[in-house]
Amino acid sequence: MRLWLKIKILSKYGSQRAFALACNRSDDWISKIIVGRKDPDETEKKMIAAKLGIDYQEELFINQTR
Repeated sequence: MRLWLKIKILSKYGSQRAFALACNRSDDWISKIIVGRKDPDETEKKMIAAKLGIDYQEELFINQTR
């Protein structure tokens, strides 16, 4: 699980669903990224960081369960 990513999303958007909508993506898309079943590509990583209003940080996408 990418716990830091989840915390950042919830603190800014209140829910994963609200974040997914802001990204024009499905709830399933961000859920898979957070739980570690999908690794975002570089474009997605940059878009996620931009939507969160933070500088791109690779640490945001470290899967702590691996």
